[in-house]
Amino acid sequence: TRLRVVPSFLPVSEADWAFARLHEELPWQQKCNVRQGVSYAEPRLTCWFGELPYTYSHSTLQANSQWHPVLLELKHRVELASGCSFNSLLCNLYRDCKDSIAWHSDSEPSLGSRPTIASLSLGDSRNFHMRKRPGPEDNGDYTYVERLRIPLAHGTLLLMEGAVQEDWQHQVPKEYHDRGPRINLTFRTIYPEPGVARK
Repeated sequence: TRLRVVPSFLPVSEADWAFARLHEELPWQQKCNVRQGVSYAEPRLTCWFGELPYTYSHSTLQANSQWHPVLLELKHRVELASGCSFNSLLCNLYRDCKDSIAWHSDSEPSLGSRPTIASLSLGDSRNFHMRKRPGPEDNGDYTYVERLRIPLAHGTLLLMEGAVQEDWQHQVPKEYHDRGPRINLTFRTIYPEPGVARK
């Protein structure tokens, strides 16, 4: 398990410029997921870039090869810093303190084994929570597991590598004081799933 945090990965002026462009120009939409047979709207906006579609929470974001030029520049810089190459990007827009993402791991089969996820934050700071998965003897009880809280400020790069997705879950919870909009760019590599024909 390896977690790396790079504060001020982007200087403030560059982060300001990237945030303004992406907030205004990306094709943000509200995705609908299914939980226990019930459809619900995600409490945030998203968009997807990559040659392959991406499925999570029982719904799919379609392939989109029309990368915004700002995203291509950021992707290049993140690849240099991480030593990894990425072919896909999930963008999240948290509009205010009420937007969130629940506990989860980025463990879909299309991500392969032990994926590297590079997460770049732009806009208002939000807390990124992590909790260790309980051992088999705990029967899924998270009460006493190790927990981390990482403030992700404007321009910060977070790298999750190795067994992070196997060993930990993460969330961005709702907050109870005003927050401005935050964009989170999560670069990753997607592989064709076995048995799924490409169109």
